[in-house]
Amino acid sequence: MARYSFGWFFIVASVSLATTVGAAPKNATEGEVVRDRVRIAYRGTPKSYAEALAAVADSARRTYSEVFSLDLPDSLVVQVDVERGNRVAIWDDGNARIDLTLSNTSQLGAPAKSKVSNIYGLCFELADLAVQRTLGECDWLSDAAILGLCHYCASEAIERVYFQYGQRLWPDEYAYQDEGMARFKKQMKDRRPSAVIGAAALWQALTKIVGERALGVTLKAWRGLEVDAKRPVIALGKALPSARDAYHQGKLNDWLKSFSDVALVAADRGGGSDRALQLRKNPVALTYGDGTSDGESCLPEDGHIVQFKTPPGEWYITNLHLYAERFGVPLRKMKHVTITLCDGALAPIKSWEKPYGFFRGAKPRWFHLKLAPARVPEAFAIVVQFFCREDENTGVRLHRDSASKGHSAVGRPGGPGVPLEDADWMMRVDLDTSERSNPLVWQP
Repeated sequence: MARYSFGWFFIVASVSLATTVGAAPKNATEGEVVRDRVRIAYRGTPKSYAEALAAVADSARRTYSEVFSLDLPDSLVVQVDVERGNRVAIWDDGNARIDLTLSNTSQLGAPAKSKVSNIYGLCFELADLAVQRTLGECDWLSDAAILGLCHYCASEAIERVYFQYGQRLWPDEYAYQDEGMARFKKQMKDRRPSAVIGAAALWQALTKIVGERALGVTLKAWRGLEVDAKRPVIALGKALPSARDAYHQGKLNDWLKSFSDVALVAADRGGGSDRALQLRKNPVALTYGDGTSDGESCLPEDGHIVQFKTPPGEWYITNLHLYAERFGVPLRKMKHVTITLCDGALAPIKSWEKPYGFFRGAKPRWFHLKLAPARVPEAFAIVVQFFCREDENTGVRLHRDSASKGHSAVGRPGGPGVPLEDADWMMRVDLDTSERSNPLVWQP
């Protein structure tokens, strides 16, 4: 993610690629490839591609650790799984592992044909892992700033990979160097660069003022830093590395002002993300049971709770599906159903309200509720409170399905809930991913 010194690249530039390049075997294989502190565990993947991925990961890891002083694990594991039905995705655990999944081996080919950028995606995801380890949670830094940082790092890493291995690195040779600094420089010359590119340019400017290692030094100094959104420059400036002379100190002060204007979450935004969420519109449904009702319940105050777990990656809830039935006389005054997104321990994250009028008809059926997208943790729960009253003859009953059990409870946000025995509530959710969360298929 920053500038680099070429010392160690000259040492390894002459390494033979005999074990890395060449024609891919006809049949996909599985096994391991180990390079220094990187281990590639692959399945359904031609070995030549696994070896090329190992070379990319090893080179990028050296760049981030030795040049930019970012925090990397002593041993990095990259799991590569190619199998029909897989999502085209890459994600990291924020610590020491990256998972790459593809649905067929053709997606390992050159991006012009496969539409999948494996080299860039791996460099970007490894940068994301390094930034998480170095900076930690940072809610005052904008999404564009984080994406720009990872994009700049990935661009620099690709430049170094190419310097080390040349175009023959990838089994189907192509000009992957065009995904590095060459593209980044073109993006910066755009008349109206995106917020991500603008932030990436600022990170590059920082390394030019105070040196490459200042990138990691700065992030480590900012880790856990409390920033006053109204006067962020004061706290950030105190944690910046010192410039080598008065001239560069002046440039650093100017840089900090530009950075605070562009890369921080402004106070009037109320915190949180500053980018417009763009979903891929390729949702995944989380379901339990076989869809057959085995009874229903009306809860006056408590809620119907269902626990879910996301697939790996970054996900947003978009829709909620309930198998329910409305009963009683029409309501004369407005009444709402409350839907609460909670973490796995039932701590509330976000809530929505839907009017009772949405639940129409006396027969049980699936009701489909569209929700304003919200980021969900890996383990999360949905709590639905209908506030129905049998004595007032008004409410909504939610059905349960005995084909599955162990994921449902009765209770309220904040918990704890009382487990629902021998069944699960008939509740399903749709999750989607952000277009910008998958560097295999998106670049700024």
